Amino acid sequence: MKTVLLITRLIQQDLKHNQLLAGLEALGFTDNGLQHLSIHNLIEKLMQVQPEAHNSWSSVYFNFLERAQYYPLSPQGEALLPLAEDCYRQLQSVLGCPSS
Repeated sequence: MKTVLLITRLIQQDLKHNQLLAGLEALGFTDNGLQHLSIHNLIEKLMQVQPEAHNSWSSVYFNFLERAQYYPLSPQGEALLPLAEDCYRQLQSVLGCPSS
């Protein structure tokens, strides 16, 4: 699997997971941060984010996680794929890399 596709799919799954956690929180169930998978750490390593870009990169990434809750739920997160692809492009932009 190509790295770009792998990263995009990881983002998609993290968006879906965050979407589900936001839904549970809206129902009054809180996890106190215990259910976060830290997929962003894997993605950050795959994208080779340098320390000086970490804050900007993280800001973009977590903004997309917040946006996921406004997308419809779907079994495999299909509705989130365009959001994941946009997230990847913007993360690449923060790093000064052309989108692949």
